[in-house]
Amino acid sequence: MLSEVWGKGSKGGIELAKEVMRVADKEEKDFRFAYDEKKSITEKIHILATRVYGAEGVDYVGSAAKQVDELEALGFGQLHRGYHDNAGTAESACCRVHRRG
Repeated sequence: MLSEVWGKGSKGGIELAKEVMRVADKEEKDFRFAYDEKKSITEKIHILATRVYGAEGVDYVGSAAKQVDELEALGFGQLHRGYHDNAGTAESACCRVHRRG
């Protein structure tokens, strides 16, 4: 199934979303996080960047490190949902991943 989100915005992802929901509803449910849920936000970002996106590492730029510390202090380190920005990329304004090769 082809995603047309890049060219058509959210409307371009409707058919893909429907197909993902159809498959998810019929497949055996064996969900598990890619990381230990008790790890810090920084550790979780590193694991996702290296294991999922194939990065060599993560650099925090600007005020990103301070913002992560603030989120941890507010208790957001133990959230169990995957929220992301709408940048559409593994890289965002908060951090830069080191790509392999």
